[in-house]
Amino acid sequence: VTPREGYDFRSEPLLKAIQRAVERVYDEVDIPIGRHTSLVSFMDEVNMALHDGDPQHRTIPAQEQIWEQFFLLEGEGNSTIMRYASIDYSQGRITFLVPWLEATRYSGISEQVNQIFSQELANMATINVTGLINLLANTSKAVLDDMVSSYLITLAIIAVLMCYCLRNFKMGFISIIPNILPYVFVLGVMAMDTFTILIGGILTGLIVDETLHMFYTYRHNLESHPEPQDALRVTLEEVGNALMMTSIVVMFSFSVFLLSHMSNIRSFGSLMMAGVIFALLVDIILMPAMM
Repeated sequence: VTPREGYDFRSEPLLKAIQRAVERVYDEVDIPIGRHTSLVSFMDEVNMALHDGDPQHRTIPAQEQIWEQFFLLEGEGNSTIMRYASIDYSQGRITFLVPWLEATRYSGISEQVNQIFSQELANMATINVTGLINLLANTSKAVLDDMVSSYLITLAIIAVLMCYCLRNFKMGFISIIPNILPYVFVLGVMAMDTFTILIGGILTGLIVDETLHMFYTYRHNLESHPEPQDALRVTLEEVGNALMMTSIVVMFSFSVFLLSHMSNIRSFGSLMMAGVIFALLVDIILMPAMM
């Protein structure tokens, strides 16, 4: 908080406006908040101590008493006050203690807190929300916002490469469907956060390998088996076991994440296992029906 001209952190109107803003944050923000620390909380405690610990005096005193209390505190040194404000009182910090939750839970919280303080402090000060939680929330929001465009670009690149590798536009674009469905399935059941969002890229890489393997073998078998049904049967006989064994190995590899004590890592492992199984079913059941 940076007070404007005519105010500093010894001004009664500014301190009381901050106190109102803090109370509104506790009432309006939809996350659990612990204690807050600032010159307001410090002055509350000092004023109560000067009145023999009477809880009724746990509030910001009048301007004259504020000057007296700051004069008394400055006489004992500035180290305590400097924890909350600069030495000339031209800047100050209001700190809220919050639990360590998924960063997406804090999306929009920074804007809400900024709005509350801006409304209460009006023209008395400028507000800037900082801190680790704010940084994580903004990072998480940026990652999730970029997710759609990233996967669309990935899908376009895969489509072009599949058409080139298979030398067939029709088969290349058909092969996109089994590449999309497993991720759509996982996306529909997973709790979206900055950790599980990695599943899309990993799962896409695994599925493309299996899809290309099966479609390329099918195109090769069409040369010796003109009937699509015969070519599919031979293809499944040749690569079916390989696809299944690969999926089983990958599934058990990700199963080690289920032993983690962190819930997001366990979710990552379980969703990857579900995605791999679904991808195998799509390759074996759906792809033959589309060819």
